[in-house]
Amino acid sequence: MKSFDAVDGIIRGEAEIPTQELAGTLLQGKEDFFSIPNLTWRRKGRVLVNPLSYVASEQDLNGLTFTNFPC
Repeated sequence: MKSFDAVDGIIRGEAEIPTQELAGTLLQGKEDFFSIPNLTWRRKGRVLVNPLSYVASEQDLNGLTFTNFPC
């Protein structure tokens, strides 16, 4: 991220729950992302790295819904 100023955040590792948490935080208008696992993000020009702590469980993966959009 230090080399790419246009990138504001990266979710490292597994992203199923961190993506939902990030979306919810953004929809609430919050700018504090410290609680979102696996997120590397930019705040006031600094790159911050949250702990890589989320790993999807079998239950998480089995609960996902995939949609098939035919061409």
